[in-house]
Amino acid sequence: MKQARYPAILVLVLAFCFACVPGQFVEDVFGAEDINSPDEGAHIRVPRRDESDVQVWSYEGKTGPEYWASLIPAAYLCRSGMPSIISLPGYMGELQFNYSSNSRGELWNNGHSIQYRVDNSTGHSTMWGGPMKLEKYFLLQVHQHAPSEHTIDGKRYPMEMHFVHLSNDTTPHLAALSVLIEEGAASPYLDQYFHLFDYTVSKYGERHKLNAIDLQLAFPANTSYWTYKGSRTSPDCEEGFTWLVFNHPMTASRQQIEHFTNIYNKTNRCLPIPCIVVQ
Repeated sequence: MKQARYPAILVLVLAFCFACVPGQFVEDVFGAEDINSPDEGAHIRVPRRDESDVQVWSYEGKTGPEYWASLIPAAYLCRSGMPSIISLPGYMGELQFNYSSNSRGELWNNGHSIQYRVDNSTGHSTMWGGPMKLEKYFLLQVHQHAPSEHTIDGKRYPMEMHFVHLSNDTTPHLAALSVLIEEGAASPYLDQYFHLFDYTVSKYGERHKLNAIDLQLAFPANTSYWTYKGSRTSPDCEEGFTWLVFNHPMTASRQQIEHFTNIYNKTNRCLPIPCIVVQ
């Protein structure tokens, strides 16, 4: 996919509320302590988190963002941690994707969103280039939030999808690829499984196996992007995440969007950033 170059200086007015990866690595990203890495024979081990706090926090009321740090001891950064505001190069290189056209996995309602969790035992979908340079990150899961967690020039979108990737090194790092969704023509990618939300995973804890998902259909035609180092604003609010945000949205029909919003219609935490200067 070709990466467009940016003007010499671009001011991006951006507000984001990343609930990108609810919970810790394993709870929402892996579902297992050990996973295979993209390199044949390599293995990554990550700590397993107690899943008992999955339903402790939410986005509203007495379990909303202002209470997270007191509800979950490990989430102390939610009280004081703030996303980075940094200057970024306008062009950090072309993103490269090797996404499967025949992916297997499962849908999972985790109490905050609905994930498509990729089964990496049968092959890997990988991303590299841009700020990641030659280091390959492999896709772990895809989930969505409504309304969008980024606003661009003040515009908020009805939905946003996050493609969560893990690096293949001894100290794993996460990279989240964000795709904004606007109402319009139906999305061939969403058409593959969004209609299943209503009757297979509408309740917390429900799971449903999927086969033959074409991940190559997931992105808009123009994949130019903004990128920055930031933090997560859902528990545990860790810092040091690589964020990549496509600056052109993907379209989805109202019916496709409502398959998700009929179940979860408030799944974002908004923290405004005045501006990021991209040079």
